[in-house]
Amino acid sequence: MTEELIDNPTRRFVSNSELQAFKGCRRRWYLTYVRGLKAKRVREHGPLPLGNRVHAALELGEGGGVVPALAEYDRLADAGRARLDPNWDDQKAFEKENDMGRLMVEGYYEWLAETGMDQGVEVVSVEEALSTSLELFTHDGLEVFLLGKMDKRVRDPFSKQIRFMDYKTTKAFTDVSSTLQLNEQLKTYGLLERRNLAEGEEPATGAVFELLRKVGRSASSKPPFYKREEIAYSETELRSFWFRLREEVQDLVRVEERIAEGVSHAAAAYPRPSRDCTWICPYFSGCHMFDDGSDVEAWLEDNFEATDPLLRYRDENRHPDNEGPANDN
Repeated sequence: MTEELIDNPTRRFVSNSELQAFKGCRRRWYLTYVRGLKAKRVREHGPLPLGNRVHAALELGEGGGVVPALAEYDRLADAGRARLDPNWDDQKAFEKENDMGRLMVEGYYEWLAETGMDQGVEVVSVEEALSTSLELFTHDGLEVFLLGKMDKRVRDPFSKQIRFMDYKTTKAFTDVSSTLQLNEQLKTYGLLERRNLAEGEEPATGAVFELLRKVGRSASSKPPFYKREEIAYSETELRSFWFRLREEVQDLVRVEERIAEGVSHAAAAYPRPSRDCTWICPYFSGCHMFDDGSDVEAWLEDNFEATDPLLRYRDENRHPDNEGPANDN
């Protein structure tokens, strides 16, 4: 993805991460993607940082195996350890979680070797950034584009079909497996791929999910600890998703335009409280301040800084700190 494409002043880009934030909580979406805020300080332990470290390590290990994967995991863990704040982070919890994550990465490659899961799998592409027009326009005349970066495409050695591949860390396989067919990130990749294929090129027919249980594999832990799930997408399913996605993005653009026209973000970008707020939202501790008359702008200034919401799509920018939330449960 070139800088020229992203910085095109005639285009408004929307990613799956932004759309999921909008559907999950408009307030979180507004602060992150409209105002472009990023927390100055983030917790180094919990579902998101653990998922990010494991995901980044496995991505680096592709083609190189367990040695570079563990080296990357250790590097990220050391960086997180150096940022620990005794007034903010629980160092004991961090070390316990870090040990578990390292075992998860190491065990994943042992599982691949034992099962032969990756034998004959051909990597077709990695880290491919794509965009496509949604055929929508803002009031200012900007053309709205869907933007995404496909982590990896692989070819199955038996069926010879191409599939997207992604990693997910989870407490229990059932928490993830039951909703994989509904996963919108990989369907977004499917749309982007199909609208960018050259004549004669073969599209992906579905997705492969590598599931890693968040468990330290102690003597009392019961396997399996790893699982592969494959999901097929039909053309009818992707066509339906295309129409739905366009309407969802249109809703997002309308809310952004209303705020630009002077409608209070407190009304137009209202919050959607849920039990996930405590771990998924960086604004959770000050969310009530938007509604109770507190000086929320001073709180935002103290705790957040301006950033580029499209940073991860700029050329080879792949540092985990620039990623969206990990696919974690």
